[in-house]
Amino acid sequence: MADAFCSPTSSGQCTLSIIGTYSSAAETTYPHSFWKNAEVHDSSCKVIGQMVKNAPVFEYLSSLGPFSIDSTLPWTTDITHLSESGDYNAIGMKYGGYNFTGSFDCQLIQDVLIPNPNNQDNVCKHVFPCD
Repeated sequence: MADAFCSPTSSGQCTLSIIGTYSSAAETTYPHSFWKNAEVHDSSCKVIGQMVKNAPVFEYLSSLGPFSIDSTLPWTTDITHLSESGDYNAIGMKYGGYNFTGSFDCQLIQDVLIPNPNNQDNVCKHVFPCD
């Protein structure tokens, strides 16, 4: 099922999704994404690997960077670059021989992490070859 975190892909394609709470420029001087959850999805959008870091306060995934996500795939999915502010969708990842650094497909959604109806989350995803 397609949603903000994943859309089904063809066989041999996986999706990396990075989710964080979002603060607008009005709140933090510049747009800021506090990354809390990274997920690897298979071609049917089943979560096959995950890294969560949302406690204690102000300790987020970017404090781990670079980091790796273990999953049911043969290799780890490595997060090599994770911007929190400004060009927050510029994220780098590596899987096996595949490397990507650039703009992920991002969208703001209703807050699902806290949840707070007055907040938004930022979801950035990238489809990569994983067979």
